[in-house]
Amino acid sequence: MLEDEDYKEPQCVLCEKNFYNPDSDEPEGRIEIGRILAKEDSLYDQLKYSEIESLLNYWENEAVSLKDKSGQLTMLSEQIGLFRKMKEKTKSLIAIDKALALLETSGLNDSPNAGTIYLNAATTLKAFNELDRAIPCYKKAEELYDKYLDKNDQKYAGLYNNYALALVDLKKYDEAEALYKKALDILSKNEGGQLEVAITYVNMAQLYFTSLDMDACIDKIMDCMNKAYDYLMDEKVTHNGYYAFVASCCIPAFDQFGFGEYKETLQKRVDEIYGRN
Repeated sequence: MLEDEDYKEPQCVLCEKNFYNPDSDEPEGRIEIGRILAKEDSLYDQLKYSEIESLLNYWENEAVSLKDKSGQLTMLSEQIGLFRKMKEKTKSLIAIDKALALLETSGLNDSPNAGTIYLNAATTLKAFNELDRAIPCYKKAEELYDKYLDKNDQKYAGLYNNYALALVDLKKYDEAEALYKKALDILSKNEGGQLEVAITYVNMAQLYFTSLDMDACIDKIMDCMNKAYDYLMDEKVTHNGYYAFVASCCIPAFDQFGFGEYKETLQKRVDEIYGRN
C-alpha cells in the first residue's frame, strides 16, 4: 500500500500546509471577545467579582478547547486585572505565569496587545511587591509600544503612570516624576481621560510627600490634590463602576492630606454608585 509520503510533497508550496505532520495548533474557532468583555463590564458595575471570575474561567477554558490562543490570552489578562482588584496574590501569579508562558510559546508576543498584557502583568506584580519581576515586564511593554504605537497614544499614559509607581518604590524619584509628567502630557492631548489625569495627580502628590521635606512638598501636594479633585468632579465624567473604583483609590490620599470635604463628597458619590448597583 502506498503511504502519503510516497506520492505527496512534504509541504504544499501554496498553502504551506505540512502533509506529514499537520499543524494541530490551528484554531478551530474563536471566542466572542467583544460580547464577553461587555458582560464583564456590566458585572464590574455591579461589583460582582465572583461572577466575573466564573465568566473569565469559563471562556478561558472554551478558548483552550478551540485552540484560540489569542482569546485565551485576553481572558488571562482580564483575570490578572481582576485578581489584582480582589487582592488575590496566588491567583494573580498563576494567571501571570500562564499568560507570559503563552505569549512566548504562541508567537503572539510581538504586538501592541502583547505590550498591554506585559503592562497588566507588571502592574499586578508591582502591587504584590514582586518588583524584580515587574520591571522587566514594564520594559517589555515599553519596547512593544515604542515599536507599534504613536507617541501620543493613551496607552502610554497607563504605562508611564504604573511604571512610575514602581520607580518610587525603588526610590528613583526623578525618573518617576518625569514619567508622571509624560503621562499628563499625553492625557492632555486625548479626550475622556479625566479619571486617569486625577490618578496621575494623586500619584504625584504621593511622590512629593515621599521624596521631599514638608516645607518643599506642601505647595506641590496642595496643587496636585486640588487638580485631582477638579478632574474627578468634571461633569463630563460618567458615574459608573469604574468611576467608583478610581474615586475609592483616590479617597485615602484626600484623607491623608487633610482634604476632608473633598473626601466626604467623593465618598458620597461612591456610595451612591454602589448603592445603585
